[in-house]
Order: sequence, then structure tokens, then C-alpha cells
Amino acid sequence: MTRAAKEWSGYKRQPERATYYRGFTQFIPKVEKRDLSIYGGSSLELGEANPLDATAANHVGWILAVPYEHLGFTEVLTTQKTATLAMAGRSGRRYSENHMGTGEGRVLYMVNTMETAPPKSLIILEEPETSLHGDAQVRLAKYLVEVALRRGHQIIITTHSSAILGQLGRDSVVYLRRTPTGDVTATHGLSTYQIDSHLQREGRIPDGMTVCVEDEFARHLATEIFRTVDPDLLTGCSFLTIGGGQEIPKAVKLLREAKVRAVGLSDGDMPHDGTGGVRTLPGTEPPEKEVFAHPAVKSHFADVPYSIDLDEVLASVADHHDYAQTVAARLMLDEVAVISVACRTYAAAHQAGDFDAVVGFVRKEVGDRR
Repeated sequence: MTRAAKEWSGYKRQPERATYYRGFTQFIPKVEKRDLSIYGGSSLELGEANPLDATAANHVGWILAVPYEHLGFTEVLTTQKTATLAMAGRSGRRYSENHMGTGEGRVLYMVNTMETAPPKSLIILEEPETSLHGDAQVRLAKYLVEVALRRGHQIIITTHSSAILGQLGRDSVVYLRRTPTGDVTATHGLSTYQIDSHLQREGRIPDGMTVCVEDEFARHLATEIFRTVDPDLLTGCSFLTIGGGQEIPKAVKLLREAKVRAVGLSDGDMPHDGTGGVRTLPGTEPPEKEVFAHPAVKSHFADVPYSIDLDEVLASVADHHDYAQTVAARLMLDEVAVISVACRTYAAAHQAGDFDAVVGFVRKEVGDRR
């Protein structure tokens, strides 16, 4: 396309692209509308039957966890009208979509569209999780990713389902939120289902303070630091695990825009200095390395009843995220128990003023927004 003077030209040179919209009304049970297969049943004739493609049929059965023996579509005719009726068979019996649940029918039509559309189609789905239980939603999301890669489709969906969002890559999720002024903001690259479910907990914006951290280990460490220096900070405090230090500023910004008192504490190896309400935890290394390398923690696990050498146990562990799991397996303990003991020992081994910087930062940030 080019722009000549004030006009754009070249639209006709654009390649045509098959586009499909499958909205909330894609599948409405026939009995809920004046469909000829229900109200014209006395004069109904069955026409040509078209079995569903084997690939599509296998995917429908997998998503719904149903061992179908047959799936397809049958033409139905009256004296004046024709229509198509989805058919299924299992346990030796056949039935039409007149006897399907809404979720079952939607998946059948949805998958059929995905598999019969030309490659590299644009497909727009409105809340595809409707009428599906949680496990089926997870499998549907996995199928959407698989078929997009296999057939080159571009699939755009709107959803409120954390089960579906949890299966998608972070880069493919956009969180849309309407502001009090009516504008719509878009947040990219964020685990938005976690933020959204947190904001909607019990139908209200949460009270107290929200602290965004990277993972469960960071949550335990921050908890023990607060408990050591200022236990009152834990009153009304809730932690939100974001999954990555680079995502914490986005999460804090989003929460504050929603009028939630929030701060972020990233791992020590992240370059956050307090700007935007985000600061690093103590140290210059990831918290797992900081904690398990501390002399007091090593000494604690070397004593009875643990009697292990942390340096020896962790010598062959390449990923610091696996430290606690490795120690837990060696001691035959739950991972959370090891994390709790290690973080508590680490916090108790420091002087009262060692954590003043991070605790003072949290107090100031939250106090400024009361």
C-alpha cells in the first residue's frame, strides 16, 4: 500500500483472508429457538450425512473427555426449509444436537470451524469457555494454541476464564480495563488472570496492602523480614506472586490505577530502586541464593535434626529455583517447610537495622497512598 498525496491506494492488492466470528450465539440449543428440527419434526426428512473429519473428531472428544464413536452433521429437510443438524454417537447410541448440552454443541461447531477453515484464517471467539467445566476449558485452550501453530490461524478471543488464560503465553495476553472516565486501558505481557481474580475477590477491591513479589520463595522471605522488623506490617497485608521481576512494575501500576494500595519487591538481582513503587529485596542475588548461602542458614541445617551440608546438597543444582525442592527431597520434608525454616533463620540472623531500607520503603509507599 502507498499514499499518493492525501489518499491511500493499493487496497485491492491485499490478499484475501478468510475471517470467522464465533460469538456467544454460535450455538443456541435448537429447543430454545423456533428451529425446524424441533417444531417441524412431524414432517422432517434426513438428508446427506457428513462425518466429522477424524482429526476434528479426536480433538472434540479430547476437549470434552468423551469417547465418541461418531461425530458429524446431517442435512434435515421439510417441504420448504433445509438445515444442518450436528450428530453424535457414544455408548452404542446416536443423538442429535437437540439433545446436546450447550458446551458440547459449541465445541463441536468451534472445532469444525478451526479444522475446515482455510489455513492462516483469522478467527475471533467470544468467551469460548461458556458452559464448559474447568478441565474442559484448559484442554480447549491447549487445543487453540495447537491448531493456531498447526494450521497457521490467528485466533483472537475474549475471555474471563483464568483456566484458559493460564494456558496462554504471557505475550499473547492483553488485560483490558475500563477506567472511571470511560477510557479503556490495555496492559500487555502480564499474568492478568492473577491480578483480575485478586481484584475481584469477594466482589470488592481488597483492603489493606498488596505486595507484589516474583514467586513463593520471595513471598516467604518478605513475610519473615516484615515479621522481624515490624509485625504490624503483616496485618491486612496480602502478597501477589507475579512470576517475573520485569512484570512487577506493570502489576503495581495496574493495581494502583484500580485504587489498591500496592508496592513491589523484586529479587535482589533486579535493577529496581524504588521508582514506580518497586524496590529489590535485600542482597544482590536471587533470594534463594542469598538465603541458602547465608552462614546462619548453613549452620542451622548442619545441626540436628537436619544434619546436612547445604553446599554439598546444592553443588550440582544449576537452577536456584530448585534449591528448596532439592533440600526438601533430601530431608523428606515438604518444600514449603524448608522455605519457611530457611527464610525465618535468615531474617533472625540479621541486625534490626539491616532491613530498615526495604521496610521503610514499604511503609512510605503505602503511607503516601492512604
